[in-house]
Amino acid sequence: MGKKTKKIMARPTKETAGVDYRGVSLSNLRLTENGTWSYNFRSRINYRGEQFYIGNFSNAEDAALAYNKKARSLYKEKGAKSRGMWNELN
Repeated sequence: MGKKTKKIMARPTKETAGVDYRGVSLSNLRLTENGTWSYNFRSRINYRGEQFYIGNFSNAEDAALAYNKKARSLYKEKGAKSRGMWNELN
């Protein structure tokens, strides 16, 4: 009898995880015991050369909403939208 091996899924990327929001990336990637990946979504924004960490979230939509809230406070909503610093969410 041969040795059983676990099939490990490829490491997820922003694209394969379906993240298409500005300021949102994958965070805390961990390989689980069953060979799948576990991760959170990190939200960050740059303003005047400084990077602001907004937080880690369980889904990409919450991270994008938090990004929009911070962008609104830094750029004001109209300014954030005109600079392309905004996520359009349905």
